[in-house]
Amino acid sequence: MVTDVPIVGRSKVPGEEEDGFMKVVADLDKCQGHGLCRMSSPDVFDVTVDEGQVIVKYDGEIPEEFEDGAALGVESCPEIALAIVEE
Repeated sequence: MVTDVPIVGRSKVPGEEEDGFMKVVADLDKCQGHGLCRMSSPDVFDVTVDEGQVIVKYDGEIPEEFEDGAALGVESCPEIALAIVEE
């Protein structure tokens, strides 16, 4: 059994109720403007025109249909400037 793979999105144990939602937070001090998050998931991420820093398009809950893309964008960041928060 693999134990070091993070679980993201809305996966749940059968019989368990969903009680949270996915949110993505960005650390702009770490972001170097590579833009890989935007390339991975343009529905969730954008970048500023001047410095290329990440913009998370959703301040609150990431819509369920974009959760996989959001997770891919977070994983693609070479600076580890993005994180998923389950609330």
